Amino acid sequence: LCTALAGATLFMLLLSRRSFDPHDMGFQTIGYTLIALGFAGFIVIGITWRPLRAALNLSVLRWFGKYSYGLYVWHVIINVLFFYTSIKTLVSLESPLEKFIYMGFVFGTVVAVAMVSYHLIEKRFLNLKSYFADGCTKAAVAPMCEKSAGDEKTGASQRPSAVGART
Repeated sequence: LCTALAGATLFMLLLSRRSFDPHDMGFQTIGYTLIALGFAGFIVIGITWRPLRAALNLSVLRWFGKYSYGLYVWHVIINVLFFYTSIKTLVSLESPLEKFIYMGFVFGTVVAVAMVSYHLIEKRFLNLKSYFADGCTKAAVAPMCEKSAGDEKTGASQRPSAVGART
């Protein structure tokens, strides 16, 4: 219901303005809020409604999800780099075909850079998260967590305590 109301209101806002200008005051005041509410409703529907959950579980979407942070980080940098350098002079961007080719080239480059940065940088940091997790999942931290329930005689925990914590 939230998604339908937000979508309908946003549609009415766009119809009344007859354009999609992100700098328009009506869009700045209510438009972004409606988009956020619409996507929040979409997430709720995606969690609860089985057909949409199955569609969102498609392998191509999961693949893009794996590289989504890199896409987010690199898309502006690469677009600005291409748009404001001599690469733009190769294409006049006058016709729709030239714009489509330019967008495809930028998109392909962003995906390639996001994949490289994931495998060279992000993946290494993601492997460190087991050392900061609350559970004892890796062999490197398992000896510290063997008797986390505490010693039967004293009730003291074998886990290292935080600095300054009372034991």
